[in-house]
Amino acid sequence: MKKIIYLVFVVLVIGLLVVPVNAQTTIKSVGEGQVEVAFTYAGYLNSDKVYVAGEFNDWNKNDPEWRMKKKDGIWSLTKVVAEGEYQYKFTVFTSGIVSWVLDEDASSFAPDGYGGQNSVLIADANVTFGPRIIALEKQMASVNQGFEYHGYARSGYMVSSNGGAASNQLPSSFRLGNEIDTYVENTFAKTFSSDNGSWMKASFMLVNKNVEHSTWTTTEGSWEDDGLLRQAYVEGSGFDFAPHINFWAGKKYYGRSDVHISDFYWRDYSGYGAGIDNVNCGKGKFGMAYIGHSGYEGDYFDGVGEYSQHNIDFRFTELPVPGGNMEFELTYAYAKGDDEDIDNLSDGGLAVIYNRNDFYGATDGTTTTAVQFGTGILAGDGLGSSYATWMFEDARSVRFLTYGVANVSDKVDIMPQLVYQSDRNKYGEDEDISSIALGARLVHYITNNFSMQYEYGVDRVEQEFSWNSDEYTVHKITIAPTIKLDSTFWNRPELRFFVTYATGDEEADWASEYEEDSGLAYGVQMETWW
Repeated sequence: MKKIIYLVFVVLVIGLLVVPVNAQTTIKSVGEGQVEVAFTYAGYLNSDKVYVAGEFNDWNKNDPEWRMKKKDGIWSLTKVVAEGEYQYKFTVFTSGIVSWVLDEDASSFAPDGYGGQNSVLIADANVTFGPRIIALEKQMASVNQGFEYHGYARSGYMVSSNGGAASNQLPSSFRLGNEIDTYVENTFAKTFSSDNGSWMKASFMLVNKNVEHSTWTTTEGSWEDDGLLRQAYVEGSGFDFAPHINFWAGKKYYGRSDVHISDFYWRDYSGYGAGIDNVNCGKGKFGMAYIGHSGYEGDYFDGVGEYSQHNIDFRFTELPVPGGNMEFELTYAYAKGDDEDIDNLSDGGLAVIYNRNDFYGATDGTTTTAVQFGTGILAGDGLGSSYATWMFEDARSVRFLTYGVANVSDKVDIMPQLVYQSDRNKYGEDEDISSIALGARLVHYITNNFSMQYEYGVDRVEQEFSWNSDEYTVHKITIAPTIKLDSTFWNRPELRFFVTYATGDEEADWASEYEEDSGLAYGVQMETWW
C-alpha cells in the first residue's frame, strides 16, 4: 500500500513540474483591411490534434478550418482575418480530453470569465509594442489573473414603538423589517491555472456580526467581537486524470440552500472536510463529501477526543424530468460519545428536491420544492444540517417546503414560501413539536429605481415537552419603500425604510421592548451582495 502511495505521489509531482513550451504568433498586412496571422505553438507534440478557437470562429473548439498542422516539432496555422481585436485560445485534444491553452506570447490578455485568461490577437500590422510594454502587460496579467472579491452585507437601525433601539427581533421568521444586526461577509479568492486547462481556486471568507447598536463596541464573549473565518478551502478541476470532476478540501459552505425571505437554510452541511462533485452520470451529476463538525461547547471525552459529528453526503443533481430537474440526497452521520453522558449515535437522512425554471408552470420565474427526512442526530435541529448531536436518539423529523419567485409582470414580482416541519421525540420520548411558516414578499416597481415592498408571514408552532406544552401563532406585516438600481427582485444594493407590525399569542415569547402579544417597529436598512 505504501508503495502505491509513493508512486502516486511521484506521478503527481512530475505532473506538476511539466510545463509546455510557449507559442509565438506573427501578423502581416495583406491589404483591404485584412491581415495574415501565423499561429505557431511548440507544446503538446504528442497530442492528437490542436486547433485555434476564438471570437473569429465563435469559439468552436474543433473547427476543421482552424486546425493546426504539426511539422518539424511545431504546430502551425496561417489564416487571414479582418483587422480588429480577437480573444482566443488553443484547444489541445489528447486521448479524447480537451485542454484550453493560453498563448502566452499573445499581444495582450483578457479575463475569460472563469478565473483565468484569454489570449488577445490585435490584428493590425501597423501596431507595434515595445518590449517593456509587453513585459509589463504580461506581469500585470499574471498578478491580477484569477483574483476575486465578493461578499454580502446588511446593516440598519430598528426602533420599537416605545422609542428605544430594538435589541430583539419580533417573534417572526420573516426577515424584511425584522433584522437588528450588522452582518458582513468578505470573500477573497485566487485562481491558479495551468496550460493544460486545469485550475485550482483558494477561497477565504471573513465574517463579522454586530448585534448591538454601538458603532465602536460589540458584545463581549461572542465570536462577533473579532470576526470569524467561515470558509477556507481549495477546489480544482480540469486535471488530466479526471478533467470533468471538481475536487475540494478545507472548511466550506457545502451545498447550502435557503429561502431568502426568511433567511432559512434548510440545507447546510457546512464544516471541515473534502469532496468531489460535477461527476457526469450521463443524465445528471453526482457528488459526495465528508463533512466533520465539532461541538460548539468543545465537549471533550477521554480516549475519544472532541465530540464531533461526522457526515457522509451523497448527491445526484440535475436529473432531467418534465418541467425541470430533480435532486436526490442521502446522508449518513455518526458521532462517538463516552457511553456515559452521551451515547454513540449513527443515523441517516434523505432529501428529494424538484427545481423548475418557471413559477409552478404558470409564469416566468423559479420554483423549488423539497421533502426531507432524518433520524437521530439528523432530525430536529439537525435536519439538513452538519451538526446537532444533542438530538434524542429516537428522534424522527420530516420537512416539506416549497418556494419561488414569480415574475408576475414588468412591475410586480412576488416570492411566496411554505415550510412545514414535524419533529417526533425531539429531546426525549413523546416530546414533539410541529411548525409551519407561510408567507410572501411582493415587490411593486414604481420606477426603475424606486419600489414598494410588502411582506406578510404567519408562523404557527405546536409543542409538547416535559417542561412545557403550548401552541402559538404570530402574524407579521412589513411595508418598505425601497431605493435600488434596477427593477428586478434579486438586484442589490437596496436602501429600505420600513414599518413592521406583528401580533399573536403571548406564548410566542415577546421581548420586553414590545407588548405581551404585539409589537410595532420601524427603521432603515441596507442590503447588498456582489
